[in-house]
Amino acid sequence: MGFCQARIAARDPGMVRLFKSAVSLNLDTWIAMHADLRDSPRCAVTFAALADGLAAYARGGHNTG
Repeated sequence: MGFCQARIAARDPGMVRLFKSAVSLNLDTWIAMHADLRDSPRCAVTFAALADGLAAYARGGHNTG
């Protein structure tokens, strides 16, 4: 037994979810960038793509790479 995000585990048909109603962990997700990189176009594009992908994942979308 172990812990894994349910949506990630659902990709593997061999995984079985246990204690669905007894155990639920809701964790905040944060993304951050060093202030010195804020003006870098490459970092800005990467940061935006990461933020969009995480938001889609949180909504249940398929933009998970």
